[in-house]
Amino acid sequence: MTSQKTPRAQLLPAPISDREIEQLVQAINGYTRLAGVELALRIGSLIVDRFYAGDLKALRARGAKDASFRKLACHPQLEMSASSLQRCVAVYELCARLGVSTWKHLGVSHLRAVMALPDPAQKQLLLAAEEGGWTVQQLQDQVQAQRNQAENRGRPPLPPLVKTLNKLTRQLEGAAVDASDLDALSKLDPDEALHLYQAAAEVRAWCEQVEAHFRQHFVGLDGH
Repeated sequence: MTSQKTPRAQLLPAPISDREIEQLVQAINGYTRLAGVELALRIGSLIVDRFYAGDLKALRARGAKDASFRKLACHPQLEMSASSLQRCVAVYELCARLGVSTWKHLGVSHLRAVMALPDPAQKQLLLAAEEGGWTVQQLQDQVQAQRNQAENRGRPPLPPLVKTLNKLTRQLEGAAVDASDLDALSKLDPDEALHLYQAAAEVRAWCEQVEAHFRQHFVGLDGH
């Protein structure tokens, strides 16, 4: 007879008792004299070991939805907010997953800055930040740059016409023609005036051609 495997969730500890919650609260309150990454690692390790049997996959699957975690987070004697408790666990999970237990330069804010990135990018940027002594802002700038690159890779390139329209629109923002502009045009050299007139006519013809294309292919743009 073939034996059936017990689902991983059934191998995890059952919700812990009120007495054990009280003990955890006392232990966590005793750590609050610490700060930064050390505080997060101590508290995160305590919670992951007790609630998830040290299983990081279970932590990522259940996290703050775990009944025991919720009971601990809302305990009236806990000297830490529920959000701070979750940050400690997230920092511990990140460090444990990347195999890094100590940071000489990086703080909790550095670690939180990379949490939305894929695992390989997290480690790459954190190691670079640690070696280079980056500030939190420098790391956040690098994180944003990676996000932008990822978005651009998944986005088809804009047609040249669209790029030209966008550039022209940006150039024309706030560039209303006033009386002083028109007066200045009347003082131009005749050859220069002719050149600019022809340029304006070409721009107008190009815009009319594009406008006609939009009216032809998109219903409602012709005002009817």
